[in-house]
Amino acid sequence: MVQIRKHGGNLKEASEKYKIPVEKFIDFSANINPLGPPEGVFEVIKDNLEKITQYPDSRNLEIKKALAYYLNVDINSLILGNGASELIFLIVNNLRPKTAWLPVPTFSEYEIASRAAGANIIQVPLQGEKFNKFTIDQLEGLAKGDILFICNPNNPTGQLYDVKLLNHILQATNDTEAYLVIDESFLDFIKERKEVSFIEKIKEYPRLIILYSLTKFFAIPGLRLGAMIANPKLIEQFELGRDPWNVNIFAQLAGKVALEDKEFIEKTLDYFENEKKFFYTELQQIKGLIPYEPKANYIFIKLLEPNNSSEVCDLLARDGFLVRNLNTYPLLGENYIRVAIKTRKENLMLIHSLKKCIRGI
Repeated sequence: MVQIRKHGGNLKEASEKYKIPVEKFIDFSANINPLGPPEGVFEVIKDNLEKITQYPDSRNLEIKKALAYYLNVDINSLILGNGASELIFLIVNNLRPKTAWLPVPTFSEYEIASRAAGANIIQVPLQGEKFNKFTIDQLEGLAKGDILFICNPNNPTGQLYDVKLLNHILQATNDTEAYLVIDESFLDFIKERKEVSFIEKIKEYPRLIILYSLTKFFAIPGLRLGAMIANPKLIEQFELGRDPWNVNIFAQLAGKVALEDKEFIEKTLDYFENEKKFFYTELQQIKGLIPYEPKANYIFIKLLEPNNSSEVCDLLARDGFLVRNLNTYPLLGENYIRVAIKTRKENLMLIHSLKKCIRGI
C-alpha cells in the first residue's frame, strides 16, 4: 500500500506496528484539545441519533449562522467544510493557480493539494532558529493568479509570524493580484486571537482567504468541521465547486453547540495559558533537546546529537507515547519532533519517558 501522507493521530497504524492496543497509547502526535469536546456535543448527538436517516442541510445554515456570530463576520463570507483540509483542495481546484508559494516547513496538505491541481511549487525556506521569518524579497516572481499559503500559528513550529511582515505580504499579494491564504486553524488557542487574526481584512482585500478549524479547539476530529472566510464574491465562486452535503448532520449540530459554549471556551484558554508555560519549562530541564516557547497548543522541539527523531519516536512509542516525527518536513531532517500539550498528568508522564529516551549532552 502506497502512503502519500504523514500526519499525527495514526493510532491504528501505531497499534499494528508496535502490537500495543490503541487504548494503551497516549497520543501527543495530534494537536487536539485534551479538555474537550464540550459536554453539550455528546448530548446533542445522543439526542439526535434518529437524524442519521436524514440528509444534512446542504446549506450548512445553522452552523454557518453560529460561526458568523462567533467570528463577527457576514454570513455570506463563509463556507463550511469537512475539515479545513477539504477547503484547501476546494481553493486550488477552483482557482487553478499556475504557481503555489509555500514558506517551509509547514502543513503538507498545501503542497499536496496544489500539486493535484497542477500548480508548480515554490518552497520559500523559513529563517531563524524557530523557522518563523522570511522576507518579501523571497517572494520575487510572485505573479497574478499565484497563491501563497501561510499557516499562522505555523504547523509544525507553533510560532506566530510578525504582524508587520504579514501586512507587507498582504499588500504585496494585493499589488500583484495574487491570492493569499492564511490558515488560522490553531489561532483559537491564543487569548489575543482577535488582535492577531486577519479575518477583518477580507473586507478590504478581495483575494485574501482565511482558513478556520473547529476540529482542534473543540476536539472533534472524528466529525471533521472547518471553514473558509473570504470576500462574498469569492465565496460565491467557491460555492459553485463545493460538494453538496459536505458537512454531516452531527458535525453541524455539534459545531453549533460548541461555538455557543462560552464557559468551555474560557476554560480552555485559561488552561492552555498555564499549561503551555508549565510543559515548556519542564521540557527545558531535559538535556539533549531544545524546546521552543509555543504560541499554539503544541511544542516544537529540536533534538541535539546524538539523538535523532526516528529513534526517539520509536522509543517513546514502545513506551506508549506517540509524538510527531518531523522528518517528513522540508529542512527539518531527523532533528525535530512535535508534541501536543495534553493534561498535566499526561504531560508529566511524557516528561518522564523523554528523560529515559533522550541521550544528554
